[in-house]
Amino acid sequence: MEKQREEISRMRSKMSELIQEQEATHKDIDSLKSTLRDLEREMSKIEQTSLKIEIKSLVIDDSLIRIEDSDINRFNLSSISPLYKTINYMRENWAPLACNNRYLLIHQEPNLCLVDRDSTVIKQNSWIYGTIYDMCWSSALNRFIVINGSDVFLVDEDSMSIENIQALQKRKWLSCTTSETSLFLSTKVWGSSIMEFSLKPTIELVKQWQSPDTCSRDEVINGIVYNNGTIAMMIKNPSEKTTHIEMRSSATLDRLWSVKLNIAYSQNIRTRCCLLTHDEWLVVDRNTSRLFHISKDGNVKASSAYNPPPFCATVFDQNMLAISTARGVNLHTL
Repeated sequence: MEKQREEISRMRSKMSELIQEQEATHKDIDSLKSTLRDLEREMSKIEQTSLKIEIKSLVIDDSLIRIEDSDINRFNLSSISPLYKTINYMRENWAPLACNNRYLLIHQEPNLCLVDRDSTVIKQNSWIYGTIYDMCWSSALNRFIVINGSDVFLVDEDSMSIENIQALQKRKWLSCTTSETSLFLSTKVWGSSIMEFSLKPTIELVKQWQSPDTCSRDEVINGIVYNNGTIAMMIKNPSEKTTHIEMRSSATLDRLWSVKLNIAYSQNIRTRCCLLTHDEWLVVDRNTSRLFHISKDGNVKASSAYNPPPFCATVFDQNMLAISTARGVNLHTL
């Protein structure tokens, strides 16, 4: 087709030249006619030409494409992986756990230890301040917070130094948790109180809730865990011999939902909970040796036996579940 265009353009130029010079001869006219006939035949061939085009599909290796499913990483209690590793205690120890993005903090007597996902002790420092009731991580302070029943301590991740927070008065503290800006502490008394402290620029009391806003006067709060503007509370009721988990607003402590759990009551054994993915919860009960999976809206999705009896749990390094027992910390991949 390009060749025919060039020939037509050449003929137009030749005809213009002949017209301008007015010297066209019969020979020139015959030559033009012959050329036109040739062009007509060629163009007729082009019009009748059919082209067969074969198009092959683009083959894409399936391994090159990954479509994320929001349920892929959803916790499933019935399919907890087999034990990955165990961090053994030298002697029986019912100790809580805490973690940040890199390390797990455990009480491996006589030391506080930072452990990585390979269960290697990275750093440690001796702990001489008695029984640890709870501990948590503060992203605002970049420190771990540890409570021993009367005092609150800061533990530096880099140096493992331990500092008593003198600004906090001695109380019967039982549980702790932190938001991006606050520290929440609950007291170890019937009709437990919850106190909120600012973390920056100084640690100061902001708000205090007391019974019956926290729980009834014959109940005790076993544990508190903050998540996204809410606080999960484990509450024990000795008169009804029940244990339940409640979700409260961290700003007002208004109850969002409450679930009674099928747990045999024990006055001296704490029932604790930890945050899972998708704003769901894992309740750990040492007395009945069971784990309870709670949905974000307060439904019991599943329960399962766990041996040896578990005391405390936390999700470590995003895809690892750490469960403490009397003899050590069990690690499971999620």
